Amino acid sequence: MPIELLCGQTLPTPYAKSALSEKLADMEGTPTEAYVKLYEHFARQPGIGLLVTGHIMITKKGRGEPNNVVLHPRDLASTTETVHMLAKTVDAVRAANPDVRLIAQINHCGRQVPKSLVKANFEGFSDSLYAGRVISFGDTAVEHTMGAFPKPLNVKYELEAYTEGREAPILDELTREYADAADCLVNKCGLHGVQVHVSHGYLMNDFVSHGGWVVLERVLEKCRERIGSNKILAVKINIPAEGEDVREYKRRLTGIIASDKVKLDIVEFSAGSYSKPIMINNVMVPFSLAFSQDFKKHLLAEGSKCCVMPTGRFTSKDMADKTIKDTGVDLIGFGRAFCLPEPFAESTTRIVRTGLPLNKFSSKIMYSLGKISPFAAAGPNTMYFASFFPLIADGTLKTNEEADAYGRKMCGLIWYLKLVFGMK
Repeated sequence: MPIELLCGQTLPTPYAKSALSEKLADMEGTPTEAYVKLYEHFARQPGIGLLVTGHIMITKKGRGEPNNVVLHPRDLASTTETVHMLAKTVDAVRAANPDVRLIAQINHCGRQVPKSLVKANFEGFSDSLYAGRVISFGDTAVEHTMGAFPKPLNVKYELEAYTEGREAPILDELTREYADAADCLVNKCGLHGVQVHVSHGYLMNDFVSHGGWVVLERVLEKCRERIGSNKILAVKINIPAEGEDVREYKRRLTGIIASDKVKLDIVEFSAGSYSKPIMINNVMVPFSLAFSQDFKKHLLAEGSKCCVMPTGRFTSKDMADKTIKDTGVDLIGFGRAFCLPEPFAESTTRIVRTGLPLNKFSSKIMYSLGKISPFAAAGPNTMYFASFFPLIADGTLKTNEEADAYGRKMCGLIWYLKLVFGMK
């Protein structure tokens, strides 16, 4: 069932691989051969219609993990190794599946840059307006994360000037970096579009949560301006948080979608953040799906052709088809299923829902630590599944059964504790 997007692009099916953190770049942020091979593998999965890359950092200053793909100013100015490897990834995907569409998720991690990376992130950026600091529209460090994140610099003082079109140095710089990243990825590397990350507590989600919708709108306007009207422009955004004004949220998001300067193709809904990692443990999945259904009805009533895509806990095409039929949403985002060699295999649901294959004693320790810090339970779960990526890329793991056996052999209490205390 092909999906026609507002920009004129066509997705061959409604099945999408949502963004997953691959961590297959070198320390400078250049994708490795394993990154290319992994996306070639993704493109070969039967029935896949859309691939969204793991978050690509718009600047090293906003890098949240070692081995993320990172764009630098030089990448827009010349054909660097990063540009070459991303273009090679595009070519590999097209060779494997000419019909699939590949878009890049672009991100800045904001206050969710860990203490361990701050110094390295600003090497070469000593003249930055926020050198050596993480930034936010709030004053507090990320809660319930065992002290892994620093207290941020609150830059909300620039919002009034930014809204009025006056000089706002940090917000202006960020807007430019998002637009430059979109330009580079689409026009130099050849991807079919970009998705701006507005979820999981990262910078743009932080801004929106503190009333900074105008920043998101202007970023999307500038991205659209740079990539053109015939490329895919999407957002991944958290559903309204508990206590948030749902009516105001809908009004602001609908206004952005309706803007002639934005012309948004896809809105993907998710939930959670590092301090409340419900995007990982799936507590909010029913609420996310219900909101996606409600918002799709709202868009149809407004005459909008923007596609709605819920993501979270989908592990089979049958589940996706039923959801589309029952709710009227346009696309389904698959997450953890794509951490396995055969994302659409019958065994995927069992393996994904089992999670970390710890014994009862180890599980008790994990859940006890999780009560103190949800990050201690959610983080290792994500890292466990992501550990399959390099082995899928090099062909070591070809089946779900091989991945399951490898995981059970690797995963234990010592592995878990090293991972938890290594996250600090």
